[in-house]
Amino acid sequence: MTKPLSLYLDVLRFGAAFTVFLSHCGRVTAGMFWQIQPYGVTAVFVFFVLSGFVIAWVTATREGTLEEYALSRVARLYSVVLPVLIATAVLDHIAMAIDPSLYGPEPLPIMSRDPLYAVLGYALSAVFLSECWSWIVPGSNGPWWSVNYEAWYYVLFGVATFMRGRQRMVALAVAAVVAGPPILIFFPLWLMGLTAWRWRTLLPNQLGAPLAIGAVAAFIGLEALGGQNLFQIVSSFWLPGNFSAYAYIVGALVALLL
Repeated sequence: MTKPLSLYLDVLRFGAAFTVFLSHCGRVTAGMFWQIQPYGVTAVFVFFVLSGFVIAWVTATREGTLEEYALSRVARLYSVVLPVLIATAVLDHIAMAIDPSLYGPEPLPIMSRDPLYAVLGYALSAVFLSECWSWIVPGSNGPWWSVNYEAWYYVLFGVATFMRGRQRMVALAVAAVVAGPPILIFFPLWLMGLTAWRWRTLLPNQLGAPLAIGAVAAFIGLEALGGQNLFQIVSSFWLPGNFSAYAYIVGALVALLL
């Protein structure tokens, strides 16, 4: 990966991360940054596409075996997972002791009255099962949901890439069943990033700038017309929360931007 491309990805990643940060700040700053709050999940869609793009690159250039791929993913995930779970437990304990009302009607007050549920939330989150056929978070850490999705996309891609024959088919089926429908529903976003990497050489370089500008202009136009409000929200046990076709349109625009 060239330095300009790496910098380009870092800028997109930082922009998405900062948007998520501001979207959550609105909950604890008396409504400040409320305009950004609807874009928190939109920024997560950006992360999914970026992840597919980057993982396609590393498997094409550096991680050539299942062992290398698996070790790298586990190391990267748990270097974040363990500190975050510990920090969540400690900070929730401190905050609840200071003022439980800080959490309002969020899940934490319920969990504080049911220790078994709280332990289950952390245990399932530690092995990325808290979004599989259920919704349970570690403490008050609602944003944890996207980590579960990401981990299962790593699993599905790793199985599809490095296994062969009947073993691959069985492993993919098992992984898909364990992951569950909501996680699979957003997998196409991750695959859009993968496709952007693999198809990048099929387009002439001079189309790069027009595609990027066009993708940004299309997103601005989409938001000016109403953004997420243009699409019907579908609620179902089989779908992610507040699901609509908006997610796929954003994913396609990010893939074009890449």
